[in-house]
Amino acid sequence: MTHPIGAVPRTPSKTRLVIAGVALAIVVGLSFVVTHDNWVTRADADVVRSIAGDRSTTVAHVAEAITYLGNVIVLAVITLALWLVLRLRRPDVALPYLPALALTAAAIVDPLVKLAVGRPRPPHDLAVVIEKATGYPSGHSAQSAATWIAIALVLGAASAHPRRWLAGGIVVAAVVGASRVVLGVHSPTDVIGGWSLGIACVALLGLALGTRRRPQSQ
Repeated sequence: MTHPIGAVPRTPSKTRLVIAGVALAIVVGLSFVVTHDNWVTRADADVVRSIAGDRSTTVAHVAEAITYLGNVIVLAVITLALWLVLRLRRPDVALPYLPALALTAAAIVDPLVKLAVGRPRPPHDLAVVIEKATGYPSGHSAQSAATWIAIALVLGAASAHPRRWLAGGIVVAAVVGASRVVLGVHSPTDVIGGWSLGIACVALLGLALGTRRRPQSQ
């Protein structure tokens, strides 16, 4: 069953709550783990060091291009373009606010968590580009997960194949997160925390919007 473009997908509220709860638990749990010297943080360092040692110039350039898909400005332009296209082509349907709200939430919450955790990034000599903010969680990973999954959910709701849209959104977010590790600017756990934060934003906002619109559809 498909729904109009702009509608919030009718995922059961309980499912959204479970997804949000698990994602937030990962964010909080890792925030404690990454601030101590343990086998997780040592494995993190080993992975970043190994990738940096094997990274070719071509791979670095590809990763630099991919990582822009998690940049807040690029994502803002994409969500605005989507909004305008749907506004012009389908003025009769509800407009998709979920991607813009999810991006905004991720962009606001991520630096707050960064400030609270204060985890250093990998050594600069392993990085292709230099980032000044602290490491956990990865902002690009959070923003890409929040935005691309939200876009996939909105467009998938009006498609006969919503799971394909969702899979596509997840793949884009996964590739963006991987690019941050390849570039040497984040550890794997930074990326996992970022993904989890983005997913939590989508789940909670989807729940809020779905609850708000439900009386109107009756």
